[in-house]
Amino acid sequence: MGITKEHIILLLLFPLTGFCQQGKIFGIVTDSSNTPLAGTHIYNKNTSQSTISDNEGMFELKNLPLQPQKIQISYTGFSSKTITVSLSAKVQTKKVKISLSENTEMLNEVILNSNSDAKKLKESSQIVSLIKANDFKHRSIATKDLLGVASGVQIRESGGIGNNAEISIQGLTGKQVKLFLDGIPLEFLFPVQEFGIGPSLAMLPIQTIKQIEVYKGTVPVHLGSDALGGSIHIISKSEQFDFIEGTQGFSSFNTWQTTISGRKVLKNNWSIGVNGFYTDTDNNYEINNVQVINENGNPEFINSNKFHDAFSSYSVQANINTSSKKWADYSSLKFVLAGFDDEIQHNFEMRQPYGEATNSASSLSTIFDYRKKELFKNLNLETQWSYNFLTSKFRDTSLNIYDWTGNIVGQRVSGGEITTSGNDLTYRANTYSGRFLLEYNPKENTQVYLNTTSSFFHRTGKDPVANAYYQQDFFQTPTEVIKNVVGIGVSKKVLNEKLHSNSSVKWYYYDASGPNVGNSDITQQETNDAAFGVGQSFSFKVSNSWLLKASYEYATRLPDRTESLGDFRFGIASNLNLSPERSHNANLEINLTKKRWNLSLNGFLRSVSNIIILQPVPPPVLPSYENLLKARILGAEGSLSYSPIRAITIRSSLTYQQSTDRSEKDKAGVSSNRYFEEQLPNRPTLFGNGEINSKHKNILHKEDSLSFWWRTNYVKTFFRYWEIDGREEDKLKIPTQWLHQIGMSYTDQNKHYTFSLETHNLFDTEAYDNFGVQKPGRSLHLKIRTYFN
Repeated sequence: MGITKEHIILLLLFPLTGFCQQGKIFGIVTDSSNTPLAGTHIYNKNTSQSTISDNEGMFELKNLPLQPQKIQISYTGFSSKTITVSLSAKVQTKKVKISLSENTEMLNEVILNSNSDAKKLKESSQIVSLIKANDFKHRSIATKDLLGVASGVQIRESGGIGNNAEISIQGLTGKQVKLFLDGIPLEFLFPVQEFGIGPSLAMLPIQTIKQIEVYKGTVPVHLGSDALGGSIHIISKSEQFDFIEGTQGFSSFNTWQTTISGRKVLKNNWSIGVNGFYTDTDNNYEINNVQVINENGNPEFINSNKFHDAFSSYSVQANINTSSKKWADYSSLKFVLAGFDDEIQHNFEMRQPYGEATNSASSLSTIFDYRKKELFKNLNLETQWSYNFLTSKFRDTSLNIYDWTGNIVGQRVSGGEITTSGNDLTYRANTYSGRFLLEYNPKENTQVYLNTTSSFFHRTGKDPVANAYYQQDFFQTPTEVIKNVVGIGVSKKVLNEKLHSNSSVKWYYYDASGPNVGNSDITQQETNDAAFGVGQSFSFKVSNSWLLKASYEYATRLPDRTESLGDFRFGIASNLNLSPERSHNANLEINLTKKRWNLSLNGFLRSVSNIIILQPVPPPVLPSYENLLKARILGAEGSLSYSPIRAITIRSSLTYQQSTDRSEKDKAGVSSNRYFEEQLPNRPTLFGNGEINSKHKNILHKEDSLSFWWRTNYVKTFFRYWEIDGREEDKLKIPTQWLHQIGMSYTDQNKHYTFSLETHNLFDTEAYDNFGVQKPGRSLHLKIRTYFN
C-alpha cells in the first residue's frame, strides 16, 4: 500500500505527550510485601470521582479542589483503607503510596468468588484456561508462544518468526481451532487464510493484550464461529487512563522488534489511543543435516544457515472511545493497518530450498464496537461491525534451482520454484462482517443469549505469469463467500448459585462461489451448506475450594473457501461435495484452589468424523480436499500452580492424548483396514511445560524489583508418518525434545524502565516440529521497556 519500513519506524517512534494538571493525587497501591496491586478501586468521597490502578499498581485523580480529600482504597481480598490527602495552593500535586493488608477471613472465599471478570470466567461452566498477558509483558515472547502456557494447547511451527504455525487444543488442530479478537473472528480482521496463523498472531504483540481465553470442548455462544471444539479469544487492553509505553527488543538472527502504545483521556469520558508494532528478522539460523551435491557430484549432508527466510511485519492501530454515556456504556471506533513481507525458504517438509519466492500482504480494517446495558428493561446489547480490505502478492517466477548453501546449481526451463506455471499473483479482497449479541435477564440468576455473526467475503486477482502459461487467468473470476452463525444460549444458576448450567443451540450457513480450478476452462461454481450444533455444560461448586465441571458439545466446522473451491496457486482442485466436519466433544474437569496453589485435572474425549484432508494423487490429476478420516481422541491433562512463598511461583502442565484412526476402508481412500485403531501420524501423544518464577523487591533502591525465571517445554518423540509402515530403521521420527529458557528482568523504583535478558533453547538442542521442519537453536534476547502514566 505504498508504505515503507522507514514510514513505519517514524510512525512507531512518534512521541506521545501527557499533560500534568493542578489539583492532582497520584501514587501506587501495593500489598504488604510491596507487590503492586493492579485493578484496585480508588474512590474520592469528596468529589465521587473514582479510578482503578493500572498494571503497575499506579493511579491518578485529577481536577481536584484545593482542599483535603478523603480517598477510599479497596481491593477484593484485602482490607479497605481510607486516607486523607491535603491539597492547597502551595501543594497542588501529591504523591502517595498506599499499602493494603490481606483479609485472611475473606481470602479463600475471594479465590472463587471475586467479582472480577477473570474470576467469573473461572467459576463459569465453561472448560477454559485463562492466560494473563501482564505476567509476561517483560519477556521476549510472542503471542503464539504465550498460548502454549495453557494445558492441552500445543503450538507447532514450521520454522522461525513469521513462519506458519498450527495450534492444537486437546487433539483438535489447524482449521478446527478458531481465533477471536475482542469477540470478532480473527479471520474477519486479519484474513488468516491468506496471512497464515503465524503472521496473523505476530501482528498482535503481548503489550496490546489484556488476557487470552482458551476454550476447550464447548465454544461459548457469544463467539460466533464454526469451531470444532477449540477456540482462542484474545482480549485487548482498554485502559482508561493516560499512559505511554514502548519496548525495543533485539534478538539473535538479526531480529528487531519495536512496540509503542499510549492513551490520552479527554473530557467527558472520551479518550484516544494508538499502538504500533514492527518486527524484522533474517531467520538465518543454522540447520543441520541438509543434503547438497558436492564438487564430485555425490550427495552429502552438511550444516548450513538459512539464506532466504527473512520476515518483517507491522501493525498500526488508532482508536477513539467513550464510556459511561447515556446512550452507550462503551463505544469505540478503531482503525488498523497491518502487513508483512515473507521470504519463502522451503517446502512443508523442508526437503527443497527456495531462493527467490516471496509472499506479502497488507490489510486495512475499520471496527466499530458498541455496548449498552438496559437498552430496554433487562436487555443488554453488544454489537461490532467491521470492514477489511486486503491486498496480497505471491511471486514465484525464478527459473533458478538453489541448494541449501544459497548457491544456484541449475535452471528450469519453465515454471517457478514452487508451482508448475510460476506466479506473479496479486489478490484484492474485501470482508464485511457484523455481530449482534443480545442478553436478556428475565429473572435473577437466569440469562438468555442470542448471538448472530455474519460475514461477506469478495476476492479477485490477476496473474500475468500464470495467464501466459495456461492461456487464461483463472484468478480474475471472483470468489465470494457468505457465512452466518446464529446461537441461542441459556445460562442458569440454582441451588444457592452452587450449580451453574449453560445450554446452547447453534446454526451455521455457508455459501461460496468461485472458479473451478480443476478444469482447463474457467467455469463458475457454487456450493452451500447448513449445519447445526448443540452444547451443554455444568459447574458445581462443592465448596470454596472444590469446583467440578462437565460439558458436552456436538460441534460442526464448515469447509472453508480453499477446501471447497480449491487453490490454483498450489494446484489444488475444487470439491463442491465436501461435508462439514463433525465432532462429539466431552470434558470432565476438577479444580482445587487453596490460598497458595491451584490444581486442575481434565479428561476429554473427541469423536471426529468427516475430517477434511488434502488427498494427493499422481499427476497430471490435481489433488483436492476430501472427507477421508474419522478419529477418536482420548486424553487427560493437568495443570498446577504453587507459591511456596510470595516471591516464588511454580507452574506446570502435562497433556497425554491418543488420536487413533476410526475410518472405514471404503471411506478412507485406502485399500485395507490396516490403519484402523492406529495412532494418527505427525501428532505427539505426550507434551508439557513447566516454569519457576522468582521476584524480589528493594534490590538497588526501595520499591525496585528483580525477577528470574526458568521455563521448560517437553514433547515426547512421535512418528512423521504411519508407525506401522516401513522398516523400523527407516521410520521417520520427530525426536523427543526438552527445550529450556532462562531469563531475568529488572524494573526501577518508579516503574518507568524494565530491562530483560533471556536465552531460549539454552542447551542449543536440535528442535523439530511439523514433518521434521527444524526450528531455531540457542538464541539471546534483550528487551527494554519504558512506561509512564
